[in-house]
Amino acid sequence: MAGVSQNSIVARVRSAGERVRHTLPAHAWRRSQQFDIGTLTLALSAQQVLCTGPLFVAISAVMRRYRSGSVIQTLNDVLGLSGESAREVAELFRTTGRPSMWDLVVGVILCFVFMTGVAATTQRILETVWRQSRASLVQWWRQLLWATVFLPVLGGGMWLSHAARYWHMSNFWVVTLLSLGTGVGATLFYWWTQHVLLLGQISWRRLLPGSVMIGVMLLIETALAQYIVPGQVIEGVADYGLIGATFVLSVWVMVLSTIVVLGMFLGAVWDEYRSFRASNHGASAPLID
Repeated sequence: MAGVSQNSIVARVRSAGERVRHTLPAHAWRRSQQFDIGTLTLALSAQQVLCTGPLFVAISAVMRRYRSGSVIQTLNDVLGLSGESAREVAELFRTTGRPSMWDLVVGVILCFVFMTGVAATTQRILETVWRQSRASLVQWWRQLLWATVFLPVLGGGMWLSHAARYWHMSNFWVVTLLSLGTGVGATLFYWWTQHVLLLGQISWRRLLPGSVMIGVMLLIETALAQYIVPGQVIEGVADYGLIGATFVLSVWVMVLSTIVVLGMFLGAVWDEYRSFRASNHGASAPLID
């Protein structure tokens, strides 16, 4: 009887282990190892960090050329900085007088070059997680289109963040509205991003869950950043000088990149898992890895 009971326990443990192995979290973990999500995240983070400098140079040049405000004040408003933290960022991004048209053109061109690099990396990540073949070089125009759309979307978001600081409402409601706006905007933008960079090979419906995940995570991140980033900037500058503010802003960009990669990956994994379960009528047969 003891032998039979022991065998029964072992069988139940094995059965439970198999059930766990076929769950969505377990499948997502195996896929993350297969796709090496950590490396993909680092690749996009590196591209985003490299792009940040030329991006702010281009935005600053346009704003100073046409006297439409200060990129420093806009950045402070986006990050929710004030007081000492705002002064440190102003020192970090101190600008000179009105740029020449040549400086403006060069800055915008460099910005577009780096932005198309971000688009190319994002496209490769999407092709990996959705198991699509690599797009031919003749599709480079999609990356340029992405960069062209991204810049006004980013500019609109920065302008809204700047304007919201002057609305007659409490800081809580400002943060709430900005977070909701970021979440909805990010959902729509990355829904479109995935469709365009995947060359329309995946339907809009299948791309929606991952886009919503990105939007929700960015909503939470935006809300938290309003309370965390200012203190981190002050602490970073106190410990390392102005370079400390650069570290903090770079980490913030890397967090954004991680959210984007994670959302795209989880959307693809969920679609694969859901499709398999539907085709097997909810059966718990193992997924093909």
